[in-house]
Amino acid sequence: MGFIDQFIASASFDKKKVLEFKDQSSWRAVFYVIILVLATELLVTFINPPTLYQEFILSPVLFHYIRIFLVMVEHFAILSLLALAGRSYNKKLNLNYGQIWFITACGISAPIFVKTLLRLMGFTFPGLGFVYWAVVAVFSIIILRDD
Repeated sequence: MGFIDQFIASASFDKKKVLEFKDQSSWRAVFYVIILVLATELLVTFINPPTLYQEFILSPVLFHYIRIFLVMVEHFAILSLLALAGRSYNKKLNLNYGQIWFITACGISAPIFVKTLLRLMGFTFPGLGFVYWAVVAVFSIIILRDD
C-alpha cells in the first residue's frame, strides 16, 4: 500500500484499511510522519512565510530549519506518548508498541490536512494544537478499541 493510499485510509478513519497496514515496518511510520510534517510545513512556509525571524539574529533559512526541526520533535514526542497511552486500549487486537505507534502516526493525516488549510488561509485559533492532538488521540482510540 502506498503513502497516498495510507493517507486516504487514515484521513477517512477507515479502521479496516488502517489495520491492514499495521504490520508494516516501523521505519515506514517514521518516514510517513517526516513526509507529512515536512510537506505541510514547507508548503505553509513558502506560501505564508512567518516574519518572526526578523526579530532574531538568525537568517530566515536557518530559522525555518530550526522551526521545522522543533515541529518534527514535537510530533515524534507526542505520537510516542499517545502510542504508550494506546496500549491500555489494546484489548482484543494484541498489538505491540511499534504497531500502535504506526496506527497513532496514521492518526495525524486528517488533522494535519485541516491544520494546513487553516494556516494557508491565515486563520489562527487559540487551542488549535490541543484540538489537533485530541483528534489524533480519538483516531487511535477508535482504531484500537474493541468492537
